[in-house]
Amino acid sequence: MVQIELKVAKNNSLNNFRKVNSMKKIAITFLFFFSIYNSSAQQISEVTTLNWNIFFASTGNYFSFNSNGFDPNLIEIKLSDGEVQRYYTINSLKHQLDTARIPNHVKLESALNFQAGSINKRVTVSIHYKFGVKDSIIWQKKYYVVQLPDPTVYIGDSLTDATFTRDEMLKMYNLGAYMPDFKPYTSWFITAYDCQYLPPDGNSKSYHVEKNIFTPELHKQIEACKPGDTFIFRNVRVDGLDAYTRYVNSVFVTIK
Repeated sequence: MVQIELKVAKNNSLNNFRKVNSMKKIAITFLFFFSIYNSSAQQISEVTTLNWNIFFASTGNYFSFNSNGFDPNLIEIKLSDGEVQRYYTINSLKHQLDTARIPNHVKLESALNFQAGSINKRVTVSIHYKFGVKDSIIWQKKYYVVQLPDPTVYIGDSLTDATFTRDEMLKMYNLGAYMPDFKPYTSWFITAYDCQYLPPDGNSKSYHVEKNIFTPELHKQIEACKPGDTFIFRNVRVDGLDAYTRYVNSVFVTIK
């Protein structure tokens, strides 16, 4: 009877030891992943964008952060809607890691792309850390996707209100479009506009231009122009990569 009780007591002690050991393992695992979550706010803190709260559709939006101790090979950017284009390759990342002053402290740069269908919607950008079978979100933020601003149309050397000689005007054959002080890449297509010719005597004429190439008729009018004449380019239609058509600013040219 005593022998049986001792065996039971020994088995109970062994089971208790196993339970405690198992709980320790669970606690250590929990603490490890909790430390990742808890420290992520500090470690993934150097997130940089050109516009902190918004992204633009149909262009590459700059996005960078410092891995700050996380293995960059295990880091992935995910979007709720859109695509990520990394600015670094496996080889360039390896070079960064080899030359880093502090291990696993490298700058990771990417471009985030959103289609026109994302305009006026919120998207979530998440930085994931894949450790083993675990996929942990170590940084996350919501952004608002907006339409690209309207470009500025110009003639010559980025001028919207220009004064040219007749010979200088004859060197012009189209208009241009750009966005001053706007860093994201954009591409614009001027598809049509009207040009009004205004001589001092008031005998004005109008010309319509398609596909942004001065017509032969408009070119002949420029050849015949005199000092004091004015050309006004208006109703300028511009298409962007975001699939939106815009009518933008007018351009004034005075002949000197």
